[in-house]
Amino acid sequence: MLKITRNFFVFLLLAVLLPEKILAADKQDLPKLIIFHALSCHRCVQVKQAVLPALENEFKDQIIFQYRDVGQLEYYKMALGLLQKNGSGISFLTPLFYFGGLFLS
Repeated sequence: MLKITRNFFVFLLLAVLLPEKILAADKQDLPKLIIFHALSCHRCVQVKQAVLPALENEFKDQIIFQYRDVGQLEYYKMALGLLQKNGSGISFLTPLFYFGGLFLS
């Protein structure tokens, strides 16, 4: 009886945890859209309120949306580094969209 109970417990544990791990792995494999924005940027606020909710709703299972506030030094450096790496002629104006190695702005 003890062996059956232990096997049943292991089965339940796997049934609960395994799908979560698989779903988490699948989520991480999705392409990422990085949105560089500034809290004081009027255009950023407009885009976050009017445009992005519809895009997130439509592509929620296909793209991971990541918001990066360039008011934080690490994200400011990240945006500058990506602009320099790509040799892009794009000016650093927020909001700035980075997807699949390319800037969309």
